[in-house]
Amino acid sequence: MTTTHPTYTQARIDSAVTPYLVYPSIIGALGTGIALTALLVKDTSGDTGLAPLLGWIGMLPSLAGLLAVTLLWMSAARRLPLMPVLLALAAAIVLAACAPAGGDPADAAPVEASEVVAKDNRFDPVAVEVPAGTTVTWRFEDGGTPHDVTGDGWRSGEPQRSGSFAHTFDRSGTYPYRCTLHAGMDGRVVVTGS
Repeated sequence: MTTTHPTYTQARIDSAVTPYLVYPSIIGALGTGIALTALLVKDTSGDTGLAPLLGWIGMLPSLAGLLAVTLLWMSAARRLPLMPVLLALAAAIVLAACAPAGGDPADAAPVEASEVVAKDNRFDPVAVEVPAGTTVTWRFEDGGTPHDVTGDGWRSGEPQRSGSFAHTFDRSGTYPYRCTLHAGMDGRVVVTGS
């Protein structure tokens, strides 16, 4: 007994295969973007949404799927001219999810103030300007979230959940500082001549 199989034209095969490549590409890119967002976005306590190791492990299926679809695209590249466009779109989604939020304190214009508040995992204002001999006071008002203030050669000591810390700046210059507990929680004191 002989079995015959239908024959299909290349155009019909391509039209059937294209959705199976496009949809997984989009789903893989979105899954990777969502996983990166969950891994990198900080919650109100200053912690990332997931523990870093757990987040990277959670991304493995998305990355493996994205790699598999990319390999399928590469094998069909000569027939599917949309591949570069869709891969660029997937890369843009992943890169957008990786982009850091917030500004760099080096770019912030300093505000004439001698008091800084540590709240919502940031310093407000980010940059202050004071004359030499001024004491700058940091107030810790972030509820149960501890913070510290650490500059080059000076620091507030143990992390604090409330209270304040003060430091006197006697010489003109720019003094960057940071919270050692929260990445990206940076500030700057600009001291002008007296």
